[in-house]
Amino acid sequence: MVILVEDIGRLLGKNVETPYHVAVGKLIGVDTNIRNEVTQVSVEHASCELTKYPIAQIRVQNESIVLVPAWKDEAADLEREYVTASKRMTALKALLSDGDIDMAAYREMTSEYESAMNAIENRRLALINLLKEMSSKVEERIHGLQLALTDNKLLYSSGVVEATAYKESCQVIHEMLDAQVAEKKDIQATIEALTQLEQIQPSQELARSEPVEQKVPDFVVVKIREETSA
Repeated sequence: MVILVEDIGRLLGKNVETPYHVAVGKLIGVDTNIRNEVTQVSVEHASCELTKYPIAQIRVQNESIVLVPAWKDEAADLEREYVTASKRMTALKALLSDGDIDMAAYREMTSEYESAMNAIENRRLALINLLKEMSSKVEERIHGLQLALTDNKLLYSSGVVEATAYKESCQVIHEMLDAQVAEKKDIQATIEALTQLEQIQPSQELARSEPVEQKVPDFVVVKIREETSA
């Protein structure tokens, strides 16, 4: 996705947030190439740290800047590469069946796509494992926020804190909970989508694509049904 400096330059100083509406920091700079395309952006975090993010992780939505997690782009790339390789494997099989390519060319090209699919499979498994770890951490944060709500309710019920302070603190916690739950759902949906991708097994496809020689019998036996007399 190409973003020109004119498209994002006017948003310098604006807040940057995640897709789950969690504030990340402020956009304070952009790096461009000779074509005036933004290559990466500089974001200042609340901790006064400066971090650069590749433009592939940035979306401009309704005058807002959204920082997309790197794993979302990786998952999208994996799915796109998988679909492309699968379609080409199917096309190769069709070409062989139609006699448009010989077996030697088919085997060579299938071997190349098999290697590509193996690489995709390794990346897929690694990303699934990473997302499972992230999901566990998000679940821990959700549990911590739920405990915080319980503690606040206990303090309010005990008369230790006033109603206004109680409501304000609970509102902040609920907003954080909504963000964490949304992130967890997104992670789980991505895990399910990646799990559904099944690796093509070229060896099996090849075996089914081998031309089968049909033997023609030397003679044909014709059986005639004899009518029995009544």
